[in-house]
Amino acid sequence: VAVPYLTRTDTTQLALAFAERSDGQVRGADPEGDAAWSAVRQALLEQRAEDALALLEQVPATEGCDSTRVHWYSALALLLQDKEREAREQLEEVSASGCQEKTLARDLLKEL
Repeated sequence: VAVPYLTRTDTTQLALAFAERSDGQVRGADPEGDAAWSAVRQALLEQRAEDALALLEQVPATEGCDSTRVHWYSALALLLQDKEREAREQLEEVSASGCQEKTLARDLLKEL
């Protein structure tokens, strides 16, 4: 008999693994933009979800793949906070995009 809580994937470990796989650089972005994304990624790797979410609020990401990237990193931060349902909503949006995080989001959804 399988016990769900013993076989359940650890969302913190998944979030960290996918944060490591995330590219800290954005194609065509200015150096300041790359630094902002790198700071968010670093906060996630250090398991500082609240800091990552606060940094995301400061990123000027109003359109296109920048907006998708906010959803991606927000999903990882939510997973670090054990908010899987909210994270799934963000991941669904990312996986439906045409941006570089799309494949990572689809892979992560399969793992959850």
